[in-house]
Amino acid sequence: MNEDMHVLYRPQNFDELLGQDHISKSLLGFEESGKWPHAYLLTGPAGCGKTSTARIIADKLGALKNNITEIDAASHNSITDVRTLTEGLQYTGFGENPTKIIIIDECHALSKSAWQGLLKSIEEPPSHVYFILCTTDDHKVPKTIKTRCNAYTFRSVSVDDLCELIEAVCDDQGIKFEPKMVTLLAREAEGSPRESLTLLSVARGAENIEELRELLETASENKSVIELCRLLLKPNASSAWTKAIRLVKEMEDLPVETVRLTVLAYMTKVALGSKNPPVEALQIMDAFSGSWNETEKKAPLLLALGDALLGE
Repeated sequence: MNEDMHVLYRPQNFDELLGQDHISKSLLGFEESGKWPHAYLLTGPAGCGKTSTARIIADKLGALKNNITEIDAASHNSITDVRTLTEGLQYTGFGENPTKIIIIDECHALSKSAWQGLLKSIEEPPSHVYFILCTTDDHKVPKTIKTRCNAYTFRSVSVDDLCELIEAVCDDQGIKFEPKMVTLLAREAEGSPRESLTLLSVARGAENIEELRELLETASENKSVIELCRLLLKPNASSAWTKAIRLVKEMEDLPVETVRLTVLAYMTKVALGSKNPPVEALQIMDAFSGSWNETEKKAPLLLALGDALLGE
């Protein structure tokens, strides 16, 4: 399967969490003792390791894939969604390991009634159930929830640490970047390991710092388009369309032809850098082929998204 760099180099262990030693030490303590809390609240800037940490916790608890439920509260935030999530929690998971993991991303988007519906389950979870809440806005998380969770605040990662990450990935991928190009990438990532690797995916073909600046300027101006590209490559069937529409709305002032060309450029880089047949990237390129008429506004973009996300 074709994977973007931030997916390919996602941390797999607590000691691989970049710039989060204070969190790694605490979680390693739980791993060594085998005594895990049943509720976690992971807060901090986007792209600094919250969701990766949630998945590592799930892995360390030995939860089987079918017993891990991961939802995006930005699109599943009602009391009905929470009831669906908590129904049947009293029953153990399938398979040899009974552990069930509930990961709620962007949990701050939950409605007031949804939080109320979730409180009882977090306060008194069955012995086989663990909750992991992730958010970039902990101020919107009710105090009643915070006090019942082990809370961890992720920090923005330093430029030096990001440079080390980028250099390691460049070595592994055979990318030849001068030190000043690596530093520029790290600064543009604004403290986010995920963003640094996303930008590296976009700019890996740059041969000098001038070309790199040009590619980064395009990526910076079209961050919603870049996020859309990541979504297209790694869609979550239950929420991909909802997320895609949100991103399209954020592109209100961006010409659709610019969106199309940015998607094609991104997918071309992914295809050229893939070690395996880049099936997904080529399918997306096909959906976004052919020039688009600006008079049709966002219609061509929606049709292309339909082909890429909903087509067989």
